[in-house]
Amino acid sequence: MKNQKGALGVEGYLKSQKKLQSYLEGQRVHSSILVVGPQEESRFEIAKKMALWILAKKKGINPQEESTLSRRIEKGLHPDVFLYQEPEETSIKIEVIRELCTQMEYSPLEGGAKVCIVDDCQRLTESAANAILKSLEEPGPDRYYLLLTAQPSSLLPTLISRCVSFQLWPDSHTEITDSAAAEFDSALTEFQKTRNTMAVQSLLKEKESAHQFLLHLQTRSYREMRNFSAADDDALYGSLRAFEACLETEAQLRSNANYGLMLENLLIQHFGGERHL
Repeated sequence: MKNQKGALGVEGYLKSQKKLQSYLEGQRVHSSILVVGPQEESRFEIAKKMALWILAKKKGINPQEESTLSRRIEKGLHPDVFLYQEPEETSIKIEVIRELCTQMEYSPLEGGAKVCIVDDCQRLTESAANAILKSLEEPGPDRYYLLLTAQPSSLLPTLISRCVSFQLWPDSHTEITDSAAAEFDSALTEFQKTRNTMAVQSLLKEKESAHQFLLHLQTRSYREMRNFSAADDDALYGSLRAFEACLETEAQLRSNANYGLMLENLLIQHFGGERHL
């Protein structure tokens, strides 16, 4: 598959996401999946790769050997895979969702399964979100909905609660050792007790260390987001806002040398409450 300009290599991205690949290879794939990632083209390319795995698996064939099937999905030519990606639209209206959901109700034309991919699902209008929620609640056999976003806090809590969520890390993401994670957590706890950032700043003498700490905060927020139920609205949205603030700070970190001040502002605004203790 060819990547869009600026997109990450999909094969390498999937390889780096061992949990996602293991999930796709497992016994059961959930009918509703939320894919959270900051890079639009990478999200969409990976969702199409996921659709390939789902269809191939249902037919009992090896997805890595299905170049024809892969090309048809990539070009939007497969009759059982519905792709919605309209970056110029400011909102996704109910008429679009109703049409997609209606198409998903029909029997697969080529057997196996049907997959619907909706990018930038944070742009769903309230009525459109409620319409697709009904399909997520009663998807029907072998029907799969892949919802993609960089802004999960803009989604209905009930929509999030119906999905299995996966975070796609950028290519700059590197593994954080257990010892480093423990140091970060200790410094964060000290900050939350004293509101003094010195404990954190002492660990961030280099930009790479700052980036590692930022990814650690991002991981914590994402895990919390997945643990809260739709009933915990305040806690859920607090974690979502913190997660998105980490994404924004990461983008700024690439071009701004004053990483200490950026991280200090992030901590004060999003990581000082009891929710993170």
